[in-house]
Amino acid sequence: MSGQFPRLNGEMAKGKEALGKIFSIVGEMVSCDGTYLTLKASDGVPLIYAIPAHFNFEQGRVVEVVGALTSDPGTLEAFISRDLGMDFDLKLYNDFITKVLPQHERYFS
Repeated sequence: MSGQFPRLNGEMAKGKEALGKIFSIVGEMVSCDGTYLTLKASDGVPLIYAIPAHFNFEQGRVVEVVGALTSDPGTLEAFISRDLGMDFDLKLYNDFITKVLPQHERYFS
């Protein structure tokens, strides 16, 4: 999988316009049962991801997850993830995607 995908926060990802589309979410891993991951998105909204069997979970780590909203309301399918560490500033990132990105989208697409 390669390419640029829209950066969304939790509220944006729950909208009908995200249904069936591939996008990127950054958030903190909260819990995992081996099948589903709960991720607290950059805006604090919890999201549930169906994860692949090889997914590496560590509570409190921040990750970028590229995935899609399935037809099941509230469940997202994770395709790939990237570890962003423990000290990633989620508030700053959320400000970026909600305030800066919409005004300067041509530089980030």
